[in-house]
Amino acid sequence: MILRINLLLDIMEKFIFTTSANAQNYHYQQDRTGSWETSLMWRYQGAETIKGNYGSKIEFDSASRGGFTFGYNFDKKWNLQWEYSHVKPSYKATYVKDDQSVAKNIDHTAGTTTNNFNLTYHFLEGKITPFVMAGLGWTKTDSNIASGASPGCWWTWYGRVCNRYTTSYKSTDFSYNAGMGLRWELDDRMFLRGSYGFQWVDMDNVGSTPRFEVGRFEFGYRI
Repeated sequence: MILRINLLLDIMEKFIFTTSANAQNYHYQQDRTGSWETSLMWRYQGAETIKGNYGSKIEFDSASRGGFTFGYNFDKKWNLQWEYSHVKPSYKATYVKDDQSVAKNIDHTAGTTTNNFNLTYHFLEGKITPFVMAGLGWTKTDSNIASGASPGCWWTWYGRVCNRYTTSYKSTDFSYNAGMGLRWELDDRMFLRGSYGFQWVDMDNVGSTPRFEVGRFEFGYRI
C-alpha cells in the first residue's frame, strides 16, 4: 500500500513538473516582447469628396489593394510599425480656373501611395486581443494626368541613351490616421490582424481636411 502511494506521488510530481515546464515554454513563445514582425496587408480606402475653390471638386471612389508592414514589439502591449500601401481609386474631377471662366470635367484613375508610422496599444496579453492605433506619415497622390514631358539621359553598357518621359500632376501631403482592431496569434509565429479607422490627408487649397475610411486585413509573421 505504501509502495503504491509513493509511486502515485512520484507520478504526480513528474506530471506537475512536466506540465509546468510546458506552460512556461508556451508562455514564453506567446510573449511578443522584443520581437520583430512583418505582414502582408489588404487595404480598403473609402470614397471621399474633396472640395476646392470656385466649385472645383474631386470625387474619389472607394478602392482596395495591397501593402505590407514591418514592426517591433517593445513589450506585450506596445508595437511600432512602418506601413506601406498603394491603391488606385477612380475619380471624377471638376476644375474651375481662378477667373471662374470655364469648368473642366475629368474622369480618370489616380494612384495613392501612403507611408505611415503607427503606434499600437494591445489591451490584453493573450493570443486574442483588441487594440487601438494611431500614426503619422505622408501620402502621395498622382493624378496620372500628364503635365509635360522632360528629357532624360542615362548610361548603359552599350553607351549613353536619351529619351523623354512624361511627368504628371501630383502632390505629397502630410497624413495621419487612427483606428481600432483585433489581433489573433495563430501560433508562436503567425498572426492575423484586422482594423478599421480613418486617415486624414492635409492637402492645400481645399475646404476641409479630407477624411478617408480605412480598413485593413493582415496576415503576419513574427521573426
